[in-house]
Amino acid sequence: MRRVHFGLSALAMTTILSACGSSGGNDASTTPATSTDYISSSAVKATVASTTPLTITGSPQLTTATGSNYYFNANTTGGSGNPVTFSITNRPYWITLNPTTGELKGTPDKAGTYSNIIVGASDGQSYTTMQPFSIVVNGAGTTTGEVTVTVSWAAPASNTDGSTFDNPAGFVIHYGTSASNLNQSVSIGSYSARSYNLGGLSAGSTYYFAVAAVNTTNVEGVRSAVTSLAL
Repeated sequence: MRRVHFGLSALAMTTILSACGSSGGNDASTTPATSTDYISSSAVKATVASTTPLTITGSPQLTTATGSNYYFNANTTGGSGNPVTFSITNRPYWITLNPTTGELKGTPDKAGTYSNIIVGASDGQSYTTMQPFSIVVNGAGTTTGEVTVTVSWAAPASNTDGSTFDNPAGFVIHYGTSASNLNQSVSIGSYSARSYNLGGLSAGSTYYFAVAAVNTTNVEGVRSAVTSLAL
């Protein structure tokens, strides 16, 4: 008689083989043979792919002018790691898109606002888009935003009464959008200075300027004549 016994415990399979002889009707000496195969838990592993969502990065240029070169390069992060293909919806007629690199470029020839432009990207497993944006194209020569101007002057040789201008320390530039109300100022701490780049002025406005010398005791001299500049 042969018996085969299967026991499964703790991921181990044990096979016990028993042999019986026929002499005298008694069982012969039994020599069990045991074979145990263990499956190590470290050999059984599950791999879970973990990826961050595909996202388009970069900030598009929102203003330009006719005749000027426009450029924006969309990039991506995350995704499956597969090659990314870019696309565009509501593309202005003067823009071309490189679907492999994400480069948008072109030269507008007509002023206007080009709205609801959407750049998309796909890696074959997921698709994403950036927020819609608009491009404002101004006519050639149109200035928008903030402007920097250079204010220059000649240093006074004396006080208004003809006396020597003692202990000179620097200058003060007074400016504003009204000739009668120069309500902003900037101090120049060097008497050898003869010009200053003044920024943060609003395009499309007219500004008025006057310059005065100042001495070491912070006494300000008479202001120069007011000069205006349309930006």
